[in-house]
Formats: sequence, C-alpha cells, structure tokens
Amino acid sequence: MQRNRARKVAANAVSSSYNNYHVPELSDQKDKSGRFMIAYHCKMCFTKINRPMSDSSCGNLNKHAALCLRKQQEASKTRTLASVGITGTGDIDPKEVPQLCAVWCAEAARPFSALVDASHKALLHPKVLKHLPTRKAVSKDIHMLYSAIQDNYRTVLKGLYT
Repeated sequence: MQRNRARKVAANAVSSSYNNYHVPELSDQKDKSGRFMIAYHCKMCFTKINRPMSDSSCGNLNKHAALCLRKQQEASKTRTLASVGITGTGDIDPKEVPQLCAVWCAEAARPFSALVDASHKALLHPKVLKHLPTRKAVSKDIHMLYSAIQDNYRTVLKGLYT
C-alpha cells in the first residue's frame, strides 16, 4: 500500500525540480509517524534525499540541487596540479627551503622581495611558506653559495695547473 502511494506521489510531481533526481523509490527510513519515506537520488552527487510522503514541497530538493550545481561549477573553475599532469615533487625537507630560495633568487637575479610577494606566496607549498627565510637570510645564503662555488673552482683549477 505504501509503495503504491509513494509511486503515486512521485508520478504526480510536476515541478522541474525533480529533473535533477532519478526516479524516486521507497526509502528504508520512516518519518515521525512511522510511515516509509520517498527516496530521491541526486543525478549529480548520487546522494539520497528522503522526504515524507505527506510533504509535497520541493524546497529541500531545490536547495540540494542548487548546492550540487554550485559545487560542480566551482570544481570546474578550480584546476589542481594533478589535473594538468603534475603529480608531485615528493617530500619537502624544511632544511632545504633556504637553499632552494637562494638558488631561485640567484639563478634569475630576482630581487629578494619577490619571495615575500603575496602572489608568489599563493603558489608555494604550505611547508615552504612555514620555513620561508627572510630577505637578509637569503642574501647571506646566496653569498655562501657563491663562495662555495668559487672555492670549488679554485680547487679544480689548482688541480689542472699543478
């Protein structure tokens, strides 16, 4: 009897709201009066929305469909690195962050202030942001890198001419 009534309620639905849902079925859940509810399965997220048979309004169905549509639109706007083929760089060692920042600035003669630029920070991994060195520290690290490279060249050149 309840199954027939559920089918009748679903068949009488004339709102376009129901277009966002698959054919309703009798739910396992019961309402406050102990009657089985009607289950509507969302076509976008496959969530089951249960409604009492006595409730003919479709406000909750409209609200759910609007949320699903908004989530879908936001997801299509936002692209992850993985969606464009970048699968990861492995674990980030916090001890390497100062050296990587120094190399990044030195290679292209970038100003140290570029590291603290808001648009640049938005691109960085949270672990890198947490260990981002100051401009003064980057300057010192670049000096140390150049000194180490100069010492290495001196050693190589001494080996060639001795």
